[in-house]
Amino acid sequence: MGTQEIIIPTSTIINAILIFAGVYIVSPAAMIVRDFLILRMTKTFILNKYFWDKMEIMQMDKAYLDIKYNKNWSCRDVPESGDGGMYEIDCKKVSKEEFDEYKRQFDFHKRRYRQNYNALIIRNNLINRIFKYYKLEDYLDAIRKDADSKYDKWVNHLTKDEFWESHKHTRV
Repeated sequence: MGTQEIIIPTSTIINAILIFAGVYIVSPAAMIVRDFLILRMTKTFILNKYFWDKMEIMQMDKAYLDIKYNKNWSCRDVPESGDGGMYEIDCKKVSKEEFDEYKRQFDFHKRRYRQNYNALIIRNNLINRIFKYYKLEDYLDAIRKDADSKYDKWVNHLTKDEFWESHKHTRV
């Protein structure tokens, strides 16, 4: 009984080495480069200073609308002469000037919130589609957390202001 030799052509060995290198080295490196380029392009063209400035203003307006301008208000029995009407904000009687200022500020923040929301919704939808298509959802979570932290910062600021404003008049 003789020994048998297995003859493996050189081209098969080279082919196996190239497949191994392609699957375990080149493909992951290409995906890393692809993800880097996607993130660089989105940072340059979509998540730029314009986006973050608009996001900051939008979160500020949202906090103002939720904290400061989220009160019941009413205007009743305004006579034709224009004097003697009853104006209420959060069940407290206020003057016509205070009521008008409250309404003006409420309308301002509401209008600016809508404008910024409309300006950012297209960019936000584009980012969602790009990151979900390329399976980069972790970055979406980071963007959401950043937006939420901006909102929380403004809420904390406004609640502190509300606290000090309510205690300002109680001191004797």
